[in-house]
Amino acid sequence: MKDNTRKFTCRAADLPVLAGFLKETYLRDRTDFEQYSPDFNADYLNRFEQLLLKRKLW
Repeated sequence: MKDNTRKFTCRAADLPVLAGFLKETYLRDRTDFEQYSPDFNADYLNRFEQLLLKRKLW
């Protein structure tokens, strides 16, 4: 059974704004993210963008 419990405290209507902010911040500071962890690479960005499109957040 899926757990559909909300894991955030903002309004659902605010999620597109937050998602956009996260993406823009990541793109701006991408070098820093990649130096911090190899997990933050081009594949990470692609998966994040696909999730945004799937959830219609971007």
